[in-house]
Amino acid sequence: MATVHQMVLVDLVGNRFLNLALVLLLFYSCEQESQINQSQNPCGDGKTQIQVGHDRPFVAIETNGDLMMEYGLQGGYHVDISLKILGGLNPDDVDVELLLYLGETQIGKHLSEGWYLLYGNPGEKACYFYNARVFLYNEKAEIPSRDDIERWMGKKARLKVALTHSNGYDQREEDFILNFDTP
Repeated sequence: MATVHQMVLVDLVGNRFLNLALVLLLFYSCEQESQINQSQNPCGDGKTQIQVGHDRPFVAIETNGDLMMEYGLQGGYHVDISLKILGGLNPDDVDVELLLYLGETQIGKHLSEGWYLLYGNPGEKACYFYNARVFLYNEKAEIPSRDDIERWMGKKARLKVALTHSNGYDQREEDFILNFDTP
């Protein structure tokens, strides 16, 4: 019959081998996941391309197209932006930053850190970031007044999109016309 010390020793050794096996299995599976072939990337292959649009499903906005400013229920104004991303970026753990400028003055910002991009439909090599709310503010960093909004109507604004991810950094800048969405 085994002593208590022998039974504890067998239990410790057995658990160590089990724990070591689990750690090795986990390491192996993580290593395999990090070596995914680029052709398996749900966003596609090659250089990252960023398309700007709105809504879900995604509707592209052409360069110099309209960005619709909306009045929010909490008393502020915003622009909703959706992104379609094509190319070889890693869709997991992406920082998405959208900055909106009138001339050199920043009037809006959206920031989502550590986000997971949504995969496209089966067979589609694209990822999406839907309905990012770009909150607007005036030159004094205050909620814009109705006069500010009217002054911005029809003006050309510059939208800067920046994606930071494990494969690097991608950005796009594009001009759009600001208009107000009237109910």
